[in-house]
Amino acid sequence: MRTDVLKLKEDGRFNGVHLTPEELELLQHLHEFKSIHARNVHKYYEITSNGKRKGNKVTNRLGKLVASGILFQMNDKEPKREIFRPVNYAYRLGVRGIEVLANQGVFSQEDIESKKKYSYLVNIPTLHNMAINSLFMEVYRLMWERGESFDSLNVRSNRGENHALIDAVSKGRELQPIIPDWIYETDQRIICIEVDSGSQTLGTIENKIARYNLLANKSQKPITVFFSVGLTNGSDGESRSRDRRVASIKETMKESSEWAEGLEIFATPSNRTPKILYKLISRQSTVGRLQMKNKANQWIMHANKNSPAEFTFLISQNELVSQKLIVDDQYELDLLAEIRALGNMKMGVLLFMEEGSVLSYQRARANVKRIVTRVNESTTTSMKASLFLIYENTEAAANDVVALSPKCEIIISSIDEVKAPTRDDGVYRPLVTKVATPFTRSEGNIL
Repeated sequence: MRTDVLKLKEDGRFNGVHLTPEELELLQHLHEFKSIHARNVHKYYEITSNGKRKGNKVTNRLGKLVASGILFQMNDKEPKREIFRPVNYAYRLGVRGIEVLANQGVFSQEDIESKKKYSYLVNIPTLHNMAINSLFMEVYRLMWERGESFDSLNVRSNRGENHALIDAVSKGRELQPIIPDWIYETDQRIICIEVDSGSQTLGTIENKIARYNLLANKSQKPITVFFSVGLTNGSDGESRSRDRRVASIKETMKESSEWAEGLEIFATPSNRTPKILYKLISRQSTVGRLQMKNKANQWIMHANKNSPAEFTFLISQNELVSQKLIVDDQYELDLLAEIRALGNMKMGVLLFMEEGSVLSYQRARANVKRIVTRVNESTTTSMKASLFLIYENTEAAANDVVALSPKCEIIISSIDEVKAPTRDDGVYRPLVTKVATPFTRSEGNIL
């Protein structure tokens, strides 16, 4: 029998009930989101019970919370116009649930009556709001599985309009307001979530990014803007559509753009968002330039160590190529490498990539242009250079949307891949992926 529960007696209005710490936290999430679809409430119980509470067990428990006034179940009486609407009911705080949060110090006793009055105006979440909450739940799941919590990571989360910086800028009318769909704030950064359904024009996206750029100049903390593309995890056709939308958002931001110091932008399909977002929340800092160079050096070191005898991977000393490609700006390459085998040699332009990072994409795009214009078209020798996009792991390498036209050879690899030893047949293990078209890849050898 748990001893860390809040015991509420029958009070003439509602049945008595015991609330666990996890259920008290659920009430706080309901307060933040206003309402949560039943599917995501069920998901929360599955997460916090480590899979022990599912289906009817959760339904029965929610029935008790409704009977005790903690929750209120809302039924959607409107016809189902959206194809992907998964359930037709949701939950908001009940009268007693509001009182419990006030007693827990989430808001003041003076606010109880106004919150009760407002609660009757709360509607079933739209598909857009449900997508925001589903994303929240998946991030929550990743933390829970690792024994972490918002408290242990010192992370605050809330609706965009409730954040102090957004509120101050909106009231001050210094900037045209920009209101994220959701915000996570760590000790190191503010992460603004934009759930993108594809309905906004790219001109609107461009204007939104410009306003975030201005907002970043007003912020004392670095700001990361995260575009999560897509409302549901749908079919392969939908996945391809989301990839194209992600690519369009990335292409909206040109290499010549001047970004505020501390501003980062990510864009990923929605099915990839939770893992990358969790990484940003828990890691607390971004990969700096020296770390990028170190990661590229790790790739060369492991590739050389685990390659067959006839393969060598070395940091390049070729002055001819170095002079043409080493440019000291925010898009500079990380390392130049020489890859040799049996009289064949390839010059590799190495860039360390972060999945979803627009800066990574811009660096890749800028270096394709440099290779084409400074080496392949201008060098009188037969020297050719290939762009190597290096990721931390194979999952990131496989899923990042890199919609570049292969005007030069673009090779995608990861540190994980080159750590693996050579196969018994002597073929070098990382049969790398090459960019065939902006949205297709093919397998091939490094040389």
